[in-house]
Amino acid sequence: MAQIEASLRAGVQIFEKLIEQRNLQITSAAAILSRDHAFQVTFAGAEQDRATTLSALQSLQSRSKADVVLIASLGKELLFDTRQPELQGVAFPFPKLIEKAETSETAYAFVLLRKQLYAMAITPLLAPDPIAWLCPGFRIDNEFAREIKTYSDLDITFFDQSHPRNDVLLATTFEGTKRDVLISILRDTNCRR
Repeated sequence: MAQIEASLRAGVQIFEKLIEQRNLQITSAAAILSRDHAFQVTFAGAEQDRATTLSALQSLQSRSKADVVLIASLGKELLFDTRQPELQGVAFPFPKLIEKAETSETAYAFVLLRKQLYAMAITPLLAPDPIAWLCPGFRIDNEFAREIKTYSDLDITFFDQSHPRNDVLLATTFEGTKRDVLISILRDTNCRR
């Protein structure tokens, strides 16, 4: 029992360290992106040339190795989404993240975006005063779960409990039959809540 407890404690420490590294990565990426002068100039002309702004945003996304980048107005309206370029003018899906960033300049959180888990940072886009909110996100997926397992030798699963009977499994180290059994258990547990 003591060995199991020690393994779990070590796993928690490794998980926390990897999450800390991921959060540092996303906040650094957000800070770099928010100060990119060429993008600031392009963004200033976004109303006249959305396609050019989106192209510049996708270039920034590639350079920062983010899986998605969102831009929100200061009024919490979604302006750009690199995964759904046609989406604009709707409410920003994470208003509490903006509220957190308004008091600390940069914030990050785990968020669900289109049924996928992301570590997302948010920072003001400066020109030199804030003109929008820039939000790079990095997927928390099976590969990330396997990375944790590499260091901890523990199986890892991320799941969503908020929607009964929906796809609850977000990422896991389990494969094949073990994965199927896990999905079944999670759905059964969700239905009983």
